[in-house]
Amino acid sequence: MGRKMISDPLLIITEAKESPPQDVEEARCFLALVRAEREVRRAEAQLVDHLVTKDNALTEYSRLKAAKAWKRLGDAELMVGRARSILSENGFSVSEITLATHRSEQTLIGNNKQMAHFIAQLD
Repeated sequence: MGRKMISDPLLIITEAKESPPQDVEEARCFLALVRAEREVRRAEAQLVDHLVTKDNALTEYSRLKAAKAWKRLGDAELMVGRARSILSENGFSVSEITLATHRSEQTLIGNNKQMAHFIAQLD
């Protein structure tokens, strides 16, 4: 009478206790199966270790990128401060310039909307 196939590796030992190998060849196959399962589990554990190492490296890389981005922001803030200082030293009102810039941007936005409307009419 043949043995049934066991698909769940955790049931291998239970099945072997209930129905032990009948000959040396079957015992050899049983031992090979259990050893192969151990190697699969080892490979899974190693894969998880490698994934953790990769995730840690990615986290560190992201931290470095963030630090550089914050540094660039700090540099940009200094440039804005220096520009404001230069403008003030030369008699310009930064608030007036800001207001004029905002008006120019609004004009550009309005012109872009008008152009989009005109193009839509051509279609």
